[in-house]
Amino acid sequence: MYLKRLPENIELPEMIKVKQKFDTPSVEDIEERISNEFKKTNINKKIKPGSRIAITAGSRGIKKINEILSLIVKEVKSLGGEPFIISAMGSHGGNTVKGQREILESYGITEAKMGAPVICAVDVVEIGKNSFGMPVYFDKIALTSDGIIAVNRIKTHTDYTGSIESGILKMLSIGLGREKGATQIHELGVRGLNKVLPDSSKVIIEKAPVILGIGIIENALLDIAHIEAVEPANIEKREIKLLKWAKEISPKFLFKNIDLLIIDEIGKNISGVCMDTKVIGRMMIWGVKESGYPKINRIAALDLTDESHGNVIGIGLSDIITKKLYEKIDFDIYYTNILVSSFIDRGKIPIVAENDEVAIKWALKTCWAENKKISKVVKIKNTLMLEEIFISKTIFDEQKENNRIQPIGEFINFEFDEQGALKAPSFY
Repeated sequence: MYLKRLPENIELPEMIKVKQKFDTPSVEDIEERISNEFKKTNINKKIKPGSRIAITAGSRGIKKINEILSLIVKEVKSLGGEPFIISAMGSHGGNTVKGQREILESYGITEAKMGAPVICAVDVVEIGKNSFGMPVYFDKIALTSDGIIAVNRIKTHTDYTGSIESGILKMLSIGLGREKGATQIHELGVRGLNKVLPDSSKVIIEKAPVILGIGIIENALLDIAHIEAVEPANIEKREIKLLKWAKEISPKFLFKNIDLLIIDEIGKNISGVCMDTKVIGRMMIWGVKESGYPKINRIAALDLTDESHGNVIGIGLSDIITKKLYEKIDFDIYYTNILVSSFIDRGKIPIVAENDEVAIKWALKTCWAENKKISKVVKIKNTLMLEEIFISKTIFDEQKENNRIQPIGEFINFEFDEQGALKAPSFY
């Protein structure tokens, strides 16, 4: 069942840890920022004493999201409102109340920590039709609230490139559209995401009691770079501008050509498809042109985060995985998510290796580099954490004049233990 034998005469090149230097703006005082953002809006006129206010919580691992949500709860209470957290995650968590609650709890989003009830739900109702003549679905509980505050990170989307990608509008149309809304949009592929998603969001803003959007931007070090409260009528316009900035400060490789990329961990808390497609330069969507940056010949993924709860959507973006990763897959949750997404090509299971050593050496063996000992190899913790990475000597020599790449320590040789587990030094 698993690939066990090692290829002959394969030696990994010498590796060195380096620091990639990024522009990293950050919010120093999150509580002060949120308080000031609320004061900039007209929300005090929309929240009356006793108003039931739904605050969205998604399935992505946003930095300090539990702190941010608890502070939003605090602001709503200060205006006399009665806030509650509502899950907004499309088909994630297997589209079950239990699965959604497990995801939120793993992020520290609980009633005790939020100071407000946490509601997970799956039922939707049709609230209108978009300009394509398609029904628009929306969460039943959120719809009956007195106000909705849609909170989400604004970033690149793993499935397409457009002026609107992942952000507040996606939280409204897919997150609160639940599995039914998410399926309808994803069934149309990239067109659904690029065209139907923002169009359906306009219907939701018009028909549902959306009173505020809160956009979060993270920098390349995963710190909070920006938090902004946006009035409903301005969400689309501001999201377009904020996305451009988010792309500029997002983590990325500062060089183009890689023969082998070794990823310590992939996961839903890292990216919507477990590894960021914009980082690895692979979309694997039929009919969609690849960016070509970076150019990576082989990807070996070694493990799955616990926060993924067995969901490996996007696993097919890698070429070889390990047995330990494969055995963590929850196929019910994974199949639900990949089928709703409709991008099933990248949901195909790669070659499964017995251990790290077998996975890495076969990935290197098949990477098409003429001389494996001087091949271009990179090792990262995950596609979010790209400040400190390992690169091979050939890449390092090519980047000597790049002042944004700084060496840490000396060159080393990666080693494996008796069970074939990689013994390379840690990143931090």
